[in-house]
Amino acid sequence: MPAIAAAAGVSRATVFNSVGSKAVVLKASYDVAVVGDGAPVPIFQRPEMKAMFAEPDPRRTLELYAEIIAGIGERISGLYEVCRAAAEADPAIARLWDRIQAARPGRAPDSGHSRPTTDGTLTATSASTRGGEDT
Repeated sequence: MPAIAAAAGVSRATVFNSVGSKAVVLKASYDVAVVGDGAPVPIFQRPEMKAMFAEPDPRRTLELYAEIIAGIGERISGLYEVCRAAAEADPAIARLWDRIQAARPGRAPDSGHSRPTTDGTLTATSASTRGGEDT
């Protein structure tokens, strides 16, 4: 937090009063890193995701998916490790870490994503029962 305050040219108290705790700052930073900018547009409404879902060629769909996931991974990797490490010392960040883990495809029992079965095929989960909404 001192580095954020110094970069902004304000006191540490100003950062806490205007933004909140470290967990709040990490969550906001993580959310921006996932989508790539601060625009209030859900990831599944973004042009690159819409293009991927609209792509008729399965190979190209996988290429687009890989590009999207690689970009997300590149943007979040540092924050991911910060959250993982800080979760051991800060209960609020531990809760954030748990939410991040639960939101990852294949991690939570009701994540709303397809998951591999033991034979390597994919099976749909609750996304179909929720009307396919995934945010």
